Amino acid sequence: MTSSVNFFVRIVAGASATVRDAYERIARVAVRRFGRTILLAITLSTVLGVHAAHADIDIVVAADNTLTHLNPAQTANVFLSRTGTLPNGEPATPVDLNELSAVRDRFYRSIVGRTGPQMKAYWSRLIFTGQGEPPRSANSPEAVKKMIVGTPGAIGYLDSADVDKRVKVLLHLP
Repeated sequence: MTSSVNFFVRIVAGASATVRDAYERIARVAVRRFGRTILLAITLSTVLGVHAAHADIDIVVAADNTLTHLNPAQTANVFLSRTGTLPNGEPATPVDLNELSAVRDRFYRSIVGRTGPQMKAYWSRLIFTGQGEPPRSANSPEAVKKMIVGTPGAIGYLDSADVDKRVKVLLHLP
């Protein structure tokens, strides 16, 4: 069923009228063959998958941080360990989501134009040559927020839906 769900997610994402018509035909066949339960499961998975695929990302710091904005180049420099300080002079502590996170992959594609495996190779090279350390890693958006709030100079990224009053948005990536 996972391959079917992925198929529907790909179809509906950015769908044109022709694609939506194709989806409707497939949905009618699914109802005839498998009943409404499978159609409901596919539809819910599709809607949730499309939302995740098009989620915006926000670069965030603790709400009490004095920074008010950051541009994409400054963000890339912090997360690639090219600079150790934030624009306000505070030591930077970047916080990544774990390697399996779709938000992490989208963040790096947007900011530095690299995929997850390319980032892994980048960090392996820097670690081997002693030129840098990768950002601290967090397993969930909640863990990112806790690290940001509890660590002076911490900076991270979150799906826009996960932003709350504990953090301040410096840069929004559509």
